[in-house]
Amino acid sequence: MNKYLLILLAAFSLFFHSCTEDSNTDKTSLNSGTLIVNEGQFGTGTGTISYFDGKTLIEDIYADNNVGLVLGNIAQSVIKFDNKFFIAVNNAAKVVVVNAADFKHLGEIEVKLPRYFAVANNKLYLTSWSEDFTSGFVNLIDTKDLKIVKSVPVQGLVEKMVAQSNQLYITVSASAFDQYKNDVVVFDTDKNEVTGSIKVGDNSNDITTDSNGDIWVICSGFYDFSNPANNTAGSLHRIRGNSSDFSIELPNGSSKLVSGQNKASLYYLSDGAVRKFNIADLATDPLFKIEGFFYSLGYDETSDLIYVGDAKDFQQKGTVSTYKANNTQSAVNTLTTGIAPSFFYFIK
Repeated sequence: MNKYLLILLAAFSLFFHSCTEDSNTDKTSLNSGTLIVNEGQFGTGTGTISYFDGKTLIEDIYADNNVGLVLGNIAQSVIKFDNKFFIAVNNAAKVVVVNAADFKHLGEIEVKLPRYFAVANNKLYLTSWSEDFTSGFVNLIDTKDLKIVKSVPVQGLVEKMVAQSNQLYITVSASAFDQYKNDVVVFDTDKNEVTGSIKVGDNSNDITTDSNGDIWVICSGFYDFSNPANNTAGSLHRIRGNSSDFSIELPNGSSKLVSGQNKASLYYLSDGAVRKFNIADLATDPLFKIEGFFYSLGYDETSDLIYVGDAKDFQQKGTVSTYKANNTQSAVNTLTTGIAPSFFYFIK
């Protein structure tokens, strides 16, 4: 074989290898798409993350990119920050951290019963619960060294958060006897301390913001298993400034709250359906959109799709269906996910 042919073959090999590497990089680049957090069957360590790019579903992207590793029990939520994804794994008492480009494992942060994340003042925060389920914490995460740098106690099971200016507004999963049984907790991210609370309805469940910069909170109400006559109503509240200035009553058990296109409307789960509320016309009754007793709800503004998750019996794989917001008569896609799909994160 002459030297010119060897040079040609070497050049071809280098070109082919370069193309292959670029292709793999493109394949695992996660700059868009949807992460679906699947809780997994309780106590089994089967929490997973599914990834959907709009066409193809990867059922367990963490396992696919980290051979031999599992997330654990129970996968709760995820957020992207500082070129990493942070995954709260509740019962396993940890936050799993992966590279945002390829979902490769980078490390873990120990934290008891982690729940949900939020970014404020360019800092990453995480709510968590005490092991006796009597109180909670707002945790500030060092995203470089992967550790908790401050953990602020709160007399309530703090849950989902939204940021506005230097404040975090935090819902509280409550019972009728808790201190914050019908409150949203206000947390100052400059001082890293609780500075107050805002009265809403019983058992605040979820929270979002609208196009006017107002905060909306959905409350589930209290449920008395021994005597349903003691149940209290759910409710939807608008927060302006430091108070709730508008509210409507909802059925007991109403939950999940997301903003729609351009944050001009709200979607939530109530009484066996996805319902829509128009923030520009407060006198209008919420609209019925999609029938079903769903476990999770999300809205992707990029594709204008509503996501709903069905946990089925919490033993088998769940499903996620997507619907066009302006045409909810039939699903655009129905995906088979891991067990109990409970949380959606739309990558930007």
